[in-house]
Amino acid sequence: MSQNIDGKLKAQDNQAFIPNGLNVKDPCDATQIWKGVGHMGPLGSGPRNSFGEDFKLNGFKWTTDLCWKDSDQDGRYNGYELGDPWCLWTPGSKQPLYPPLSHPGICEPWDSETCQSRNGSLQCNNEMPACDGINATDVKNVTLRLPLSYVPARRVSYVCSLFSLPSDAEYHVIAALPIKDNSQILHGITVFGCDPRRQFNRTDRAYLCNGIPTTPCQEIITGYTAGVPQTCMPAEAGVRIGIKGFRQVMVAFQYYNPTRRQGYTDSSGMTLYYTPKLRRFDAGVSPLEVTHFSVPPGRESFEVVSACPGDCTVLQVASPIYIVLGMNHMHRLGRKQKIEIHRGGKLQQIVTNDTNYKVVHPHYFWYKQPIQLLPGDMLKMTCEYNSTSENDTVEWDVSWRGEMCKGLLLYYPKQSWPSHHCQNYRSVPLCEIMIDAPVFGCHFRSFISNLATTNRTLVDTVIRNCGQDKSCSPLCLRMIGKVRQDPCLQGDIYDLWKETRLVKANTQLMALYDVLTKCEEFYKGLVPDTIFSDIGTVLT
Repeated sequence: MSQNIDGKLKAQDNQAFIPNGLNVKDPCDATQIWKGVGHMGPLGSGPRNSFGEDFKLNGFKWTTDLCWKDSDQDGRYNGYELGDPWCLWTPGSKQPLYPPLSHPGICEPWDSETCQSRNGSLQCNNEMPACDGINATDVKNVTLRLPLSYVPARRVSYVCSLFSLPSDAEYHVIAALPIKDNSQILHGITVFGCDPRRQFNRTDRAYLCNGIPTTPCQEIITGYTAGVPQTCMPAEAGVRIGIKGFRQVMVAFQYYNPTRRQGYTDSSGMTLYYTPKLRRFDAGVSPLEVTHFSVPPGRESFEVVSACPGDCTVLQVASPIYIVLGMNHMHRLGRKQKIEIHRGGKLQQIVTNDTNYKVVHPHYFWYKQPIQLLPGDMLKMTCEYNSTSENDTVEWDVSWRGEMCKGLLLYYPKQSWPSHHCQNYRSVPLCEIMIDAPVFGCHFRSFISNLATTNRTLVDTVIRNCGQDKSCSPLCLRMIGKVRQDPCLQGDIYDLWKETRLVKANTQLMALYDVLTKCEEFYKGLVPDTIFSDIGTVLT
């Protein structure tokens, strides 16, 4: 009964807002209607597109000036695109209209170089392979559907539910198609495989979660977003379930309810299509992620860079793997993101490159010709943010209030990369910590061990001169200055040590942590961290 232009549903005549308001075709699929003409999302979700912005600036009124304006800059004015070429139509009038020719807020043809730069993440020719195989006689399906549940009256919320999969034999999941019950607020679905060594008794019950299920269920196997409407595996691979694969999954449903409306319900889900005719390879999903970073306010461009270095992939990747899908993920401040493969110190291949990222319509990159990743290659991810709208620092957080820098790679064979550790703590690749490779001159694991052994005398001296109720005297600071000369006690690697001190907790290490923290707070603002390691010289 209404057309959504500003995220508000109004029960008025079908043509109360703009000419042909409910008849504008989807530029990506002419058989579908774009139900939110003023928004980037076809269902009226997400930020306003160029026409939506102009409509707002015009007081949400269709006027002659707005009619003659070319909002999407594709060479056709708004009235022409909406079937009002003479700009004679007014709300409530009986002025005859032509059928709408195109979309006033999406530059067309969408595949032209000019329009691709203006349409942000909109991509119509994703070329994901057709899911024709689901109609084969050997293919079965299982539906993972959320029980009808109330959606919280929050801007962003997550609901999780546990499901059991067929486990009587070996199967390959070859496709996953979403069931969208309440598409007005459903933003995404993620299916996490659970550790087959663990078994949960309670299934099909919904509960609030933060989008990241509990530890036994954290391996992503498929999902749905506006940018990834379905998952169809390449002919060579499938996700293994059953006796030697996943037997249970945790499904996380993400909702976007910007008006915080109460009373919304949903019963969406995913249908997995599986076959006992196993394909040649198992498929896997590898996440790349940076955590614990901060985005300062007022910056037009701020980059966060992470890497999975070659000395990690040479140990993790047993033989060449083939990437068939890449996805980027940031939150509201994200503007650009890319994932690259470097080989021998040189750029080898760009896997994802989103130059105009839109969180409501994330771009995905599908490759008919898979991208090869070799042992020893480096995976590099760069996220760029615009924080000019912020007055305060925005911290890393999986919730909508924070920011994220994450990528997902669908690849095969999973057996060649069974254990992928490509997470960064700020600039520190955690995979290098695990193998005790040098990071900024620091062998982290050796450092932790040596604090309690070979460096124990120095640690004891620091604690004796600074510990308990003693103040941060010049002598104490000389001792701290000496211990802080170690590269493991500087920069991001030092912050990582402080964050994870409880992992190797003992009395000695806890005492050292307390001393370093106390004295840094005592001289906060007087002694910059960059010269803290040389404070012994400063005070001599």
